[in-house]
Amino acid sequence: MSITGTSCGGEQQTYPSIVFCGDVSAKAGASLPPRRLSEYELVYFPQGTGTIYRTNDHTIELTEPGYILTRPDELHTYDFDSSEPTHHLFIHFEWANIPDNDHTSFLREASFLPVLNPLAESLLKQIMLLGSTKPKRWIERGNKQLCVILEELSSAYEEWKNGSQTNSPALPLQLQTAISYMENQLHRPISVAELSHASGWTHAHFTRQVRRYIGLTPQMLIVHRRIERACRHLLYEEWSVKQVAFACGFQDEHYFSRCFHRIKGITPSRFREAYSSARSINLASLTEPKELYPFNTWMYADNHLRMK
Repeated sequence: MSITGTSCGGEQQTYPSIVFCGDVSAKAGASLPPRRLSEYELVYFPQGTGTIYRTNDHTIELTEPGYILTRPDELHTYDFDSSEPTHHLFIHFEWANIPDNDHTSFLREASFLPVLNPLAESLLKQIMLLGSTKPKRWIERGNKQLCVILEELSSAYEEWKNGSQTNSPALPLQLQTAISYMENQLHRPISVAELSHASGWTHAHFTRQVRRYIGLTPQMLIVHRRIERACRHLLYEEWSVKQVAFACGFQDEHYFSRCFHRIKGITPSRFREAYSSARSINLASLTEPKELYPFNTWMYADNHLRMK
């Protein structure tokens, strides 16, 4: 079964249809005997465990957070972690007329997708809330949210399969924690040792993960974040370049200007002249960003980000 709706462009679009869902914790040592389902099952494990998932073709130990996708009529079994309960969220759904796009390879090929996707996780929990409270149009809303989840996981699957996960926005939670800590400390000197401690990883592992997911060394990540903070101050504060430099953790105005020019290709003063606008007069600089996306930035549908 699938649900048909009309997209914003007036085209007919089909959506998956949720059969049932739940947020549960399996007892330590519990197991699901071999079974076949008549529908798809998507299971999210927010933490790595000793749980083992088996099909005829795969034996997967779920030591990393991620998603398990089981297809209709696929024989499978779960042996849950023997030492502690295993928390997981699941959705059973049908989708008879799957669009011919990236969903196809994800739904046909994927078994385990070892990624963290904050949006997918948030929407999964929202679907659980809809199912428990049953507000107006909750089934239609839940089906559309599931479609967004599958879009997110399809994109993540293509990147993971092609080895291009470095550019994925789905950063590990440890890395998100370290970046959040760093954003709150940009006004002062920061060491890589501090960041690795905030993440809970060793210095070496933290360095590898920063390069893997962000493509920079930790030292360069700090500099890049300082420069992004400086851009906001230049546009939204009436400070001198020297004041901006010090507010962003640079101890030397000239070094700040060299770093700014190397990263932005323009001097701080020229940046302020080029990108200040009437909009920026009414905007305040956020000194402690809470999100991983840019603040005070217009995000256009032409793939460009513009500070206004």
